[in-house]
Amino acid sequence: MIDLTFSVARANLKLNGLKNVLVVNKAAWDKREKLLINIPKGFYGYASVYKRYFSQTIKMMVEVFPLDDILRGLSCNIKLIKIDIEGAEYRVIKGMGKSLLDTNLDTN
Repeated sequence: MIDLTFSVARANLKLNGLKNVLVVNKAAWDKREKLLINIPKGFYGYASVYKRYFSQTIKMMVEVFPLDDILRGLSCNIKLIKIDIEGAEYRVIKGMGKSLLDTNLDTN
C-alpha cells in the first residue's frame, strides 16, 4: 500500500471512531513478487498495476503478497475483508484461496 493511502485510511478510521478495524500496509496479489504500480498524481487512490489515462503518473516498484500470506501473519478474528484494488480483483482473490477455505475465518 502506498504510505499516503495507508495514512489516509488510518485517519478515516480514527475520524469515524472505528476501533475494530485493522489496516494492513501491504499490497495484495496472487503471488509474491515486485510489480510496477502506476500512481496518478493527485489521485493516489487510483494507483494500479494497470495503466490508466491520467496526464501525470508516478511509477513505483511495490512488493506484493498473496492475501493468504498476509492473513496468515495476523492474529485477529477476521469477519470482513475490504479490498479496493482498482481492477485486480481476480488476481487478489486468487491469492486468498486457502484463506477462503480456512475454518478460522469467522463466518457468523
